[in-house]
Amino acid sequence: MTQDAIIRRLRHDDNDAVRALDRQILGPDRSKTWDQYVERFLAVSDLDSLILPPWGAHVAERDGRVVAFIFAERQSRGYGLPPGARIVALAVHPDFRRL
Repeated sequence: MTQDAIIRRLRHDDNDAVRALDRQILGPDRSKTWDQYVERFLAVSDLDSLILPPWGAHVAERDGRVVAFIFAERQSRGYGLPPGARIVALAVHPDFRRL
């Protein structure tokens, strides 16, 4: 029986699974900045060691497999913006959409 997906913080050992999912769903038609966002989050091995960690680095795992990820970061309060966050990368494996 398949378990429900669990959402948890990104761990360093998730890097290969996140990269594989990213490659699978994006293909060649991608923004030139996309890789910078994904790799910037994956390059951080200990998220808690940063002064302002990328607190929105999470994966969804189902049956021991990473099936989705979301990377978000705190939004700057510059330009008169209210405190908040912005999503910089998001992916869901096609087999796990609309479940």
